[in-house]
Order: sequence, then C-alpha cells, then structure tokens
Amino acid sequence: MQRKSENNGFLQDKHVVKVSISLEMLMDAVRMAYTILPYHIRDFSPSGLDEFLRSVIGHAGQFAVLFHLDNKSWKTRASEIPVGTPDNGDFEYRGYAGDVKSAAIAQPPRLLVTVRDFEAHQDDLYVLVWVRLELGEAWILGWAWAREVASAPVDWTLIEPAHAMTYGVLHDMEEFRSLPPKASLSS
Repeated sequence: MQRKSENNGFLQDKHVVKVSISLEMLMDAVRMAYTILPYHIRDFSPSGLDEFLRSVIGHAGQFAVLFHLDNKSWKTRASEIPVGTPDNGDFEYRGYAGDVKSAAIAQPPRLLVTVRDFEAHQDDLYVLVWVRLELGEAWILGWAWAREVASAPVDWTLIEPAHAMTYGVLHDMEEFRSLPPKASLSS
C-alpha cells in the first residue's frame, strides 16, 4: 500500500521504500538524540558531536521504519522508545522484535551489527535504512533475519567489529510487510 510521504524506488535494480523525512520527523530525531546523549556508547565515532549526529541519523531511520509500518501511529510508537536502557530493539511488528540500523554516507551502506551488541542481545530481524538528508528521504533498503546476520562475515577493520551485510543480499520490504504473525510460526 502506497502512503502519502512514501514511495517505491529502485537502487541498482533492487526495490527500496523511500520515506520523506518531514521537518517534524527530523526535529523529533534531534530531540530523541539529545535526550539519550548521556547514555551513548561510542562505537563508530571518535567525538561527541559525531556520536550525536549519528544518533540523529539513527533515530530518523528508525522513525522512517515506524512510519512505513503505520503512518498513523509512528509518532506514538516513537515516543514510547525507552530512554536510558540498553538497545533491546527499536520496534515490534507482528510479534517480531526488530532493530533498525541507519547510515547517512555517500554510498549505499552495509547492514552493520556490532559483535558486542549481537552477543548481548539478538532481535528477530534487522532493517537497513539509508538516510539521504540531501534528498529529505530515508531509503529503507531491506532487512535480514538474526540467523543471517550471525552468519555474515565480521568486518574487523571497524573501530567496533561488526557483522556486515551488503544491501544487495537483504530481503525486500514487501516480503517483510507480508510476514505471518510470529506466534503462527510456532503453532
């Protein structure tokens, strides 16, 4: 289903969902990043400013996914994100716990899940978002099951080693939206 402020596109022949980043969404991301600043753990950023900007990008990506899942309740769901607790998932969808990984770099990003975070807690699935501030958009590139992340190679060259998957191997968001409820898989 196509929504206002959302459209489909393609990146190198792969379907992506493009969500417009409204000023409201961006300002909510800034506010959330500021609120959690005291709880940050520096993974990929050497300075506090870099860490803050990375947090804004992360929240913008997370809000874009929440908007994609339900454009009427995204703001309520975003306000329910706990502050000052370990990152134990960014959203729930049909019983699945999900974690959003976002980046705002010049080239299509990889899905990066730090080894430390993955060993401490695994969500059911991971979604990759490319935040394109210059376009005012967040491109939801795809998603992967936790078992796929676990079998992905680890990039040891990063400041914090991380399981790394290129967006080309990720599942399409149309498949994500058609997932059966998690409880029905265990029946």
